[in-house]
Amino acid sequence: MFAVLDPAIIAIVVALIAPLATYLVAAKRLSGRIRDSEATDLWAESRSIRDWSTTRMKELSDEIRELEQRLNELVQENADLKRRLGEGDV
Repeated sequence: MFAVLDPAIIAIVVALIAPLATYLVAAKRLSGRIRDSEATDLWAESRSIRDWSTTRMKELSDEIRELEQRLNELVQENADLKRRLGEGDV
């Protein structure tokens, strides 16, 4: 029976079936519960990044606060030195 089929017709049928099979395989792989998919991994990674970012922002805010405090101390020391130089105490 298959001997009488033209090879062109067979090629056309295969060309039509292959994308359909690919779609069905992809649909099966991507369907299902969220906990069975890659979405769970992505949400976990997203949560990890948010936690890291929050911690890092707090660390940097604390460091900025310390640097501003140190800058204010140095500005005060500089003003004291200028005053002393103006008075001739140094």
